[in-house]
Amino acid sequence: MSMEREAVEREVRRRKAIAAHQRIVARSEIIKSRTGLQESSISLIRNIREGQERHE
Repeated sequence: MSMEREAVEREVRRRKAIAAHQRIVARSEIIKSRTGLQESSISLIRNIREGQERHE
């Protein structure tokens, strides 16, 4: 494959990734405006992984 073609394909992938990121950020902003700022779920996920939040 030619270097020019590889460069074009890399640029296309880069632009698609940027566009996807922008859509995710925009969607997150819409959700945040509807629901308000949400707490991070990191601590809940860690507790579940460690078995501290399981109800058996």
